[in-house]
Amino acid sequence: MKLALLKKFASSKLKLTINTLAVLLLFQTVGIAQCLVTSLNASSNPANTSWYVSNKTGLYAPTTPPIGSNVIFPSPIPGGTNGWDATTSGWGAHWISDTQSHVTPGLTTYSAGAIFFSRQFKTCEDASIDFNLSFRSDGRVENIYVDGIIVSTVSWLGNWKAIDPIAGFIHTMSLSAGTHIITFEVVNPAVNMPDPIGLAVSGTIASASAVIVNDNDPNCAGYECNPQPCSDKCYWKVEGNNILNGNNIFGTLTNDDIDIQTNATSRGVITNAGRMGWGTTAPTALMHLNCNAVPYIGPSNVRIEHLPAGAGHILVIDDNGYVYRTERDVASLIGGGDEEVTSMKQEIRELKAQLAELRSAVASGSSNNLEYRIGNELYQNNPNPFGKETSISYNIANMQQNAFIAIYDLNGKELYKYAITEKGKGSIMIGSEKLQPGIYLYSLVVDGKETDTKRMVVSK
Repeated sequence: MKLALLKKFASSKLKLTINTLAVLLLFQTVGIAQCLVTSLNASSNPANTSWYVSNKTGLYAPTTPPIGSNVIFPSPIPGGTNGWDATTSGWGAHWISDTQSHVTPGLTTYSAGAIFFSRQFKTCEDASIDFNLSFRSDGRVENIYVDGIIVSTVSWLGNWKAIDPIAGFIHTMSLSAGTHIITFEVVNPAVNMPDPIGLAVSGTIASASAVIVNDNDPNCAGYECNPQPCSDKCYWKVEGNNILNGNNIFGTLTNDDIDIQTNATSRGVITNAGRMGWGTTAPTALMHLNCNAVPYIGPSNVRIEHLPAGAGHILVIDDNGYVYRTERDVASLIGGGDEEVTSMKQEIRELKAQLAELRSAVASGSSNNLEYRIGNELYQNNPNPFGKETSISYNIANMQQNAFIAIYDLNGKELYKYAITEKGKGSIMIGSEKLQPGIYLYSLVVDGKETDTKRMVVSK
């Protein structure tokens, strides 16, 4: 019985723990989801404590309390008619000022000076930010700053009365990921009367995508972007077909190199000089592949597909791994086209056969056959290939009866025979009028024994 109760208690405890974790995970998921918004309420109202005094000048300085403290949202100043409207007649914004005594009833002395009212906001990605703000001021809004840079010079002289007109600040600009500050510089005219400085703001800071941190939500306090804020100056990315302002951009907006990383490890680089490296972060050529840094996969680390057909050019690689293209094409390097290749292969086979025959003659002690091979010579025709005619030269040192030069086709059929009646050097002329374009064999035969055979090409 006790064991059953213990199991039941453990089971209920486990369910409670799982349910609690589920609620916490759901809360965390919802919290994270709502922390990035497309529109941020920038109004000065009691629920929004993001506005602060960033600086003071003139009689409003020195700053008390220190710069950066939250401002107050005053109710109407005692006396009613001389105070600010707490809600600005239903406009949706409250007045903000500092905490010095001149708020009530205002400075009683010469009150020239300015107070800078600021608000921070954070973006988790580079984005185009739209400012759509309306404001009233007691004093003159001289300038509006974003990140310390003047983006608007207003010189708008307002007052605290609800019937005063409302000025507007509508502006769009590209901002990198990170924390930004918008600041209103409110200047008080030089008057000798109680005259505090105040500002009331209403409106939004917005973006086309949810990249703005919702600092109005207390659940988002301390929210960090994931990944950490990084502008287009330090990395590139692909997100749909839009990278920046609706444009398809690959790379950076600076002259920085592009480091290619996976799992926080550098794999390659695209340099601002146009060099691309893989397996190296310091390429020395327009395309540099470090095979030692990349595991071998298949037969080769480099593969090029769909090359055009044809002989093309030969590529050579020097001792440093640089690849060059030869100026001569493949056909010229091997002595011609396909016919020349066939001829060379056939000639190699015949040379091997002749070498075997000579070795056999030496082994058998038959000097007679060697005599004809060594003393009598047949030379390569010139020119070769030829179009109209070519010359075949020879030298006969040993002849007892007769000699001739015979022309054959590749099947061994004799086509023509030219008799030689004397020893010594000589030549015969062969015309192409009776020969079709192609490859032919010609041999020197002395006293019935073949001395040598060579190839010639007709290319008319």
